[in-house]
Amino acid sequence: MLLSVPIYKVLVVGKLFPKRFDSIRIRLPEHTPDRIRDFLWEASLLGHFSSEINSFVVYRSRYESALFAADYETCESTLNELEACHGLSLWLVDARINLLQMKDGLSAQRSYLEGLIESPGVDRVPAYLAFWFSHRTDPNVSAQSIADEAEEVRNAFGGTSIPGDFFTSFIDPANTFAIGQPHHCIYGANDAPSLTDT
Repeated sequence: MLLSVPIYKVLVVGKLFPKRFDSIRIRLPEHTPDRIRDFLWEASLLGHFSSEINSFVVYRSRYESALFAADYETCESTLNELEACHGLSLWLVDARINLLQMKDGLSAQRSYLEGLIESPGVDRVPAYLAFWFSHRTDPNVSAQSIADEAEEVRNAFGGTSIPGDFFTSFIDPANTFAIGQPHHCIYGANDAPSLTDT
C-alpha cells in the first residue's frame, strides 16, 4: 500500500505527529457525497495506526483520571510524555491551556498561548483555535458568551456548513446541539492536524 512508502505516506495523511506548533496545518474536513466510501477510506487509513491511537488513548485516559483527582503534577507529566511520544495536537494544546489555567492561573496559560502563536510560520487557523482554547478558560468569560460568540462565528461562515460546524465544534465543544451537521466536524486521517485529532 502507499503508506509503506514514506513520501506517499506524507502525501496521503500529512504530518502525523508534528513536534512544533508551527508545523500544524489545518485543512477543513473534506467529504464526498458518498459517506460510506468516506468511512471505509478513513477506516483503512486509521487501521494502519492502531497502536499509535491506542497509545494516545492510554495517555488521554491517564490525564483525565489525574485531572478528575486534581493531581496536576501527574496531568503535567502525562501531557509532557504524550507530547514527546506523539507530538502536538489541538487536543493537547487545549488540555495544556486548561491545565495551566487550573494550576497556575490566567497569566500562565496566556504566556503559553503567546509562545505558541508568536512563533514564526504559525498557520492562522491553529493560532485562531488556540486563542479560543485560551479565551474559553478565562474566568471572566461565561459559558453563555462563548455560545453567543460561537454562534456569531458559525453564522459568519453561513451557518450549517463545513467551516461553520467545524469551528463551532472547537470554539464551543460543550454545545454540540449547535452543530448542524456533526459529520462536518469529523476529521479524516488525511485532513487532521495530527493523528490524535482524528
